Amino acid sequence: MSDDLPDGQPGGIAPPLRRRPRDRRAVYRREPHYGRLLLVLAFIAALGLAAVYYQWAVHTTRYAVLAGSTPVAVLAGQREAEEAITRFEQTYAPGAPSAVVCVEGPLSVKAIHRPAHVSSVDDAVALMDARLTVQLAGYVICVKGSPLVMVPTADDASRTLSLMLERGMNGQVGIPTFKERVTTGPYHYDKRNAKYPVPMLTAEQAAAYLVHPPEKNVYTVKKGDNFWSIATANRITVLDVKALNPGVDYTKLQPGDQVNLPDKPAPVTVVVVRTR
Repeated sequence: MSDDLPDGQPGGIAPPLRRRPRDRRAVYRREPHYGRLLLVLAFIAALGLAAVYYQWAVHTTRYAVLAGSTPVAVLAGQREAEEAITRFEQTYAPGAPSAVVCVEGPLSVKAIHRPAHVSSVDDAVALMDARLTVQLAGYVICVKGSPLVMVPTADDASRTLSLMLERGMNGQVGIPTFKERVTTGPYHYDKRNAKYPVPMLTAEQAAAYLVHPPEKNVYTVKKGDNFWSIATANRITVLDVKALNPGVDYTKLQPGDQVNLPDKPAPVTVVVVRTR
């Protein structure tokens, strides 16, 4: 009797037969990893959002207000940026915005293509006012050596003097001249640090400010006022106050009452010299 097995394996033992599983999926089934799936989905979403933000940031144009080469504020549109500059200059020189000079450099508008905080016009003006050092440059008109008003250019100063003479003549015939000493010259100052700021005006505004008819001067009585305190504050005498207020009982002054004071004269008086 031979020891050979039916399979032809001498002296060997036949391996056990493997049964085919009824359900193959049961062999390869694994527990799902929901945490990893959520991480993958979150990563894909982050990439998408980053791509969208990059496209928005690159293709969205904003406009920066520059002082020299330094950005001061960023606005959504070019018109808003130019309006912010105009309003900022007008706060310092309503009659002549071109006379405003920034120490940090000239103001300009530049288009930018990058993410930035966008300000409103009001916020931009406030930022410029806080960050910039402003000077006014132009020609000053001095009366008795004191600077009273400024105009943008030398031509404006000459025109101001001519308008002052015309206003002072008021239809009279003769040679007009100034009673006070009036001089002009280039002038600039830092408006923030100036103790007595000089207003920047146009030639017409300056002439009207320097030469005008006497203006009515009325004082509103406050609590504790009397004729003596009113006269002392305005550098006149009590007799002057009484003469200008004949119908006012100085012993019965009440807060809110009106007291007449000497009219305010113009800073400059034009004298017309008649010729034969």
